[in-house]
Amino acid sequence: MCVQCGACVPVCPSRAIRMRETPSGLLVASINEEKCDGCGLCRAICPGAGISLQGLHGVDPFKGNVLQAYVGHAGNEAIRASGQSGGIVGALLLYLLESGRIDAALVVAMPKDGSLRPRPVLARTRAEILASQGSKYCPVAPCALLEDVREEERIAMVGIPCQMHGIHNLSRQGSPLADRIEYRIGLFCDRTLFFSCMEMMARQARLRMDDIAGLEFRSKRRHGWPGEVCFTLVSGEKRFFPASLRTNLKDFFTPPRCRLCFDKLNVFSDLAVGDAWGISPSARGDSVILARSEKGVLLLQEAAAHGVLRLEKIGMDRVFQGQNIERKRLDFSSFMELAGREGRPLPRYEGLAPGFLKTVEKSLAARNRRRLNYDLAMARSISREEALALARAWRRKQRRNALGAFLFRRTREVIRALFYPVK
Repeated sequence: MCVQCGACVPVCPSRAIRMRETPSGLLVASINEEKCDGCGLCRAICPGAGISLQGLHGVDPFKGNVLQAYVGHAGNEAIRASGQSGGIVGALLLYLLESGRIDAALVVAMPKDGSLRPRPVLARTRAEILASQGSKYCPVAPCALLEDVREEERIAMVGIPCQMHGIHNLSRQGSPLADRIEYRIGLFCDRTLFFSCMEMMARQARLRMDDIAGLEFRSKRRHGWPGEVCFTLVSGEKRFFPASLRTNLKDFFTPPRCRLCFDKLNVFSDLAVGDAWGISPSARGDSVILARSEKGVLLLQEAAAHGVLRLEKIGMDRVFQGQNIERKRLDFSSFMELAGREGRPLPRYEGLAPGFLKTVEKSLAARNRRRLNYDLAMARSISREEALALARAWRRKQRRNALGAFLFRRTREVIRALFYPVK
């Protein structure tokens, strides 16, 4: 049930918890039993076990509170170009830091040491913030770094929904760790990936892991948004590959706990930011922003007034439609029902209305049952090679099924053309 956020690490008074990587490539909380005194604080704040939806009463939890919706980009074209989409997050963090509103930003950066293991960073300089731009679609535990925040420091935190759930639980428990976060800037999320996915990507790109220094999941360097996969080699050379190198592997490397998460639009953030799917096709990149608090609205207005951002108001329903929220709602309903029927542990979403879960078609339920069972098998892999072999086997099976479906359709078309010619 671990969501890999790391919130349990700084809250433990005995320092008995650390995050470790499993053979298949997940991060999980590892307990030193000799140090643990059984205080229960880690269980109390664990968002993997569940969260309270207090504050969302009367609001669709899949959409959350929305005061304003915008589409836009950074006013600085260099920041826009280096961001994943519109560079909104980087521009806002620099504005907050350079105007003295925060002392640091809790972000995630991909190192250039070949490990392909992104790490949380307390960015205190412009260069450190710029180095963190772009998404990292793999496990990271930024909440673990909260113990390094100085008592007098004010920070902005950037995170995906499950990480914000950890902060939400810390805040509800009255933890001073949450009080140091002045701004919560959330990212839209539709699942993360096992670490082993990056190794599979490298193999399919015919690259040796020893030759790789870094990875950008969505580089805009050559063709703009939505970007390509870009490996940086030890030699400094950059190798570009189509986005399908990652997207075709996504279903094979989804952590099972991601299937049980309803929050795709970061409902507990001040600002939630994502790609402008279906709204702006600009190759230079635009982002959509949902302002969820008065603090978030004011920050956007002031940043726009100072030219930090270029924003245009839009209807929030355009964002929900572009993010395929109704399809994701059906998937969530399906996975929750399947896991519950099989007696698997489920997260407790306190306050979630019983009618929120939707009835799904049998074909979707069957497909999602296969997905969930596959994800669980991946998570249980006892070695990296076993995980990769399992992914290869399932991918071959999907290709065969796709080929069979294609041949069936073509055969049917030929038969119709021969025996039922158009007059």
